[in-house]
Formats: sequence, C-alpha cells, structure tokens
Amino acid sequence: MIMKYIQITLFCSIALLLFGTSCKSRKNPSLSANTLITQIQEQEDQNALDEQEAQKMRDSLARLPKGFQYKEVRSIDARNPPVVFHFTDSMPQREYRLSEIATQLEYIVVKTSQIPSLDLSFFSVAMGNEVIVLYGIQGIELFDIQGNYIRTIVKNTGQDISNGIGRYSPQNLVGFPFMKISVADNTFLYVFLDGPANNVSVMKVDPARFGNEINIQVEVPGLNLNQGTGLKQIDGLEFLSKLACYDLGDGLWASLENKWNSGSKGDLLTVYGPAGDTLCQFKDYDRIVNYPGGPYRNTDHEVSYYFKKTLSYKPAHNDTLFRVIPPNRLLPAYVFDFGHRKVGLMEGLISGNDLSEKNLSRELFETNRYLFYMYTRNQVVGKALRTGNYRYFYSLIDKKSNQIYHLSNIKTADGGILNDLDGGLPFWPDGVNEEGIPFMWCSGLEFKKQSVSKRINGLVDTDAVIILAK
Repeated sequence: MIMKYIQITLFCSIALLLFGTSCKSRKNPSLSANTLITQIQEQEDQNALDEQEAQKMRDSLARLPKGFQYKEVRSIDARNPPVVFHFTDSMPQREYRLSEIATQLEYIVVKTSQIPSLDLSFFSVAMGNEVIVLYGIQGIELFDIQGNYIRTIVKNTGQDISNGIGRYSPQNLVGFPFMKISVADNTFLYVFLDGPANNVSVMKVDPARFGNEINIQVEVPGLNLNQGTGLKQIDGLEFLSKLACYDLGDGLWASLENKWNSGSKGDLLTVYGPAGDTLCQFKDYDRIVNYPGGPYRNTDHEVSYYFKKTLSYKPAHNDTLFRVIPPNRLLPAYVFDFGHRKVGLMEGLISGNDLSEKNLSRELFETNRYLFYMYTRNQVVGKALRTGNYRYFYSLIDKKSNQIYHLSNIKTADGGILNDLDGGLPFWPDGVNEEGIPFMWCSGLEFKKQSVSKRINGLVDTDAVIILAK
C-alpha cells in the first residue's frame, strides 16, 4: 500500500512538473522536464544519505558504553576554511536603504495585551516557522505565528520587579531563570528552577503537542507536565551559571557556560545524550590566570544562535564563530579580527584596565545572504561614557563577496537602516527566524510613537509588533 502511494505521488509530481515545464518552455527552453526530474531525484538521494548518516549516529550512540565521552575536535574543514573578516581603522562606509536587502516587510501583532500584568520591557522574542516565544523574568509565553495566544509555559513566582529592574533570589524563585531561548523545528529548550527544592530541570517544549488548544489557566510547570518534557534534573543551583541550552536533534542537546566560569574551570560547552549523560566536554583554553580579586567586568559578549538548524557559537573574547556539529566537533566558520583593538580576557575582566580605543562585540545575526554585526568602541571607559566619546559600529557583511560595510547612517544604539519600503521604523534585527529572515520587534506604544507613516489598525499599546524584512 505504501509503495503504491509513493508511485502515485511520484507520478503526479512528474506530471505537474511536465505541465509546468511546457508552460514555461517559451521563456526558458533550455529547462527540460528531464532536468527537473533529475534535480528532484538528486535531492531525494541527498535526503536519503542524510537520513542514513543520522541513523548511523543514533545507532552509534546506542552502542556506547556507560560513561563514554568523545574527545573534542576543532580542526578546520580544508575544503571550506573559515572566512576571516578584518576590521581596520578605515572601513568602507555605505548608507544602506532597506530596499537593498529586502523586498517587503511583514508585520505580526502579538496579542500580549491578552495576558494580565505582562510587562514587555522584561521580555525577549524567539521565532520558529509556526510559533513565537516571548521569554523573560516573568516567565515564558507561547503564541502562534499569527500572534494569537496559545498558552503560558512558565509563570514565575518569587521574583521582584520594581523600578524597571527584575530581581530574584535563586532560593525563592519557582519558574524560569532568564536565559536565552532559540527555536529550531518549532521546538525549544528552557531551564526550570525550583528554588525551594534546590534543583534545576532542563525542559523541552514541542508546541505541536498542544495543537490549537487555548489554555489561559496557568499550571505549575515541572517534569513531564504539558509545558514540556524533562530532559535532565540537576540537584543544586550550579547549573544556573549556564547561558543557554540548545536542542541539537536526535535527543542530543548542549549547554553553554558563562565566561567567568569557563575561564575559571575550563569547561566551555557540554553536549548531552538522550539520557542526560555527558557525551563531550569542550574545553575553554582561554583561562583566567592570577586574577587580583575584586569585582570583574563582563565586557565582551557571547553570541549563540541557530543557522539552518545548526548551533553557532562565538565565545566571549574569542574572535572565532564555530558551528557545533554533534556529538564532538566545533567547526570554525568565521573569524572577526579586531587586530590591535581586540580586548583579551584578562584585559577585559580586570576593572582597572584601560580599554580606551578598544573594540567590543555586541550583536551578530546571520541570514543566508548577510551578517549583521554591531560592535562598540570606548563603551566601558568611564570618561568616554560621561563625555559621549564612544561609538557604535553597525556593519553589514555580504557573505557572497565577504565585503564589510559600516552603515554610515546609524549613529546611535537605537538606530537602524532607513526604511524606504513603507516609511515605517528604521530596521536593525533583534533576531532571525527559522527561515533565515531577520526580524525586529517593539511594543505597540513604541511603534505608534516612532513609525513615521506606517500604521496598524486596532493596535493596542501593550501588544508586541514583530517586523520581518523579507
């Protein structure tokens, strides 16, 4: 029965291709039906090979002896070596317009106004193909891709929000301790803290399990409840030092360590198996040595995101962005070379060091065509902050030509690329969705205040507006 269905489906597909080809033959006579069929067959063959490799990985993991750990691999791919971007003192500048990198804008109104007491100033946004996740110090909220509310994943208790600042004591919080969330295959991981019980759980949420169910009744989250499936429970609160957890597929997942801990202990990134056991421990070779004591500075920023469902990671004070290839490979993809303006780990941590005229990474977003990269100079120098003598460098890197341009028309931290598509807000991404489309977001109130000509009927001040540059 299955084979008959496949044969019928293939016949229909070929018939449609033949019809489409005959209609287009006058425009492109060189494109034949045989060529299209060959392309489809090649893609099917590649998909089959990919699945075979994935199955080999699953079989290999199933045969591992208990406690086995892979040795890490960081060698470059000789066929595709990392691309090196040199940031000099005389970078070319351009005044980009949004129409040069996108053809249209899509606006999604996320109906956050339906959730009582939700404060958008304490939230960040992650997007999949079918879901939108808002997460922050108040918890985690799930919406469909049209912006309709689905359900509350976590509702935090035990935190204090006052004077525009969110605070909590780990011993008192029951809920989500703010960590970055990213979406792949419309699923995501989050960390759930039960402070009174002194334990932490890593949870996976698959919104497909919820269907179109609308549930405004907040349930206390925990292992194996409908908010998610527990992957690992850890006694104690040490796991709270992690920056984020990422699903790697086939039951594998990873956690990223903050720079102080990785520099102190030497553990940078951990890959876990389906049972929560450690499969590979990547080391941090940039270590903290002879720290003089006292408060330390978090100066450089870590970067982590999915690109084509592959985790990409640039540690703080490291100029290399890696692709994480499970179970045990960090593949160098890009190098961001600041030259003499780079800030080393110890140089950045010790608060007495002078970082005048030094560059610090702030943001990096990757699409199929571009890298959106923002870095600063003089930002952590007290005198520069008082006098305004610090600079933001918004850079657009064309991945096809490897050309870097400073965007000359963005001068401030809240600036963006001139929106000549509809006269709306200037654009600079807050993230990239699963399809590789950059997006930014703001509250309904901010949108009404700042949008020059674009208007959205019925927009509520406490709704969120997501803008995708397609």
